[in-house]
Order: sequence, then C-alpha cells, then structure tokens
Amino acid sequence: MCDIIYIKQVSHDTYSNSSGYQLFVILDKHFKDNSRVDVSLKNATPMSSSYLNSSIGELITLYGFDKFKSVVKFVDVTPSHAEILKSYLLSCGITIH
Repeated sequence: MCDIIYIKQVSHDTYSNSSGYQLFVILDKHFKDNSRVDVSLKNATPMSSSYLNSSIGELITLYGFDKFKSVVKFVDVTPSHAEILKSYLLSCGITIH
C-alpha cells in the first residue's frame, strides 16, 4: 500500500526552509522504512528553491536520486510545478528524461 502526503496539509507554505524541513521529516520516515509515498501537489503554491533544498534536496543528498525515485512519486502536478521541479533537479545536476 502506498501512502499519500498532501503538501498543503504538511507545510504552511512552500517557500521557506522550515516548511521544507517539515516535508523532509515526514518523507525521511518513508526512506528509512523503504516504503513508497505519493506527494500530492494539489492546491499547493509553486515551490521555492529554499523549500526544495530543505526537503527533496536533503533527501537526494542523503539517499541518492535513484533511491528518491523509488520512494517518492509526485502526483497532482501542474505544468508550473513540473517546470519548477525539473529546473531544480537540473540545477542539482540531475537530468530528467
């Protein structure tokens, strides 16, 4: 079974490091348990690099991008969310096909 996390419910914003860290803490449990999780961006505002650095950036640094892809799946992604995520990953040196 796959859990779903709604960013709108776990973070009061999507632009600060502290809010990104809130998401990191929740997702890190899934990495430690090796359990897959969907992260819903439904009704979430576009994410800043600070938010992404403190959440997915930290997870990728700790566990690697391949592990990240095996645990986390983004759902309910708007075109603007997709562009932000793609740009962020490219800035980290990760190429998305």
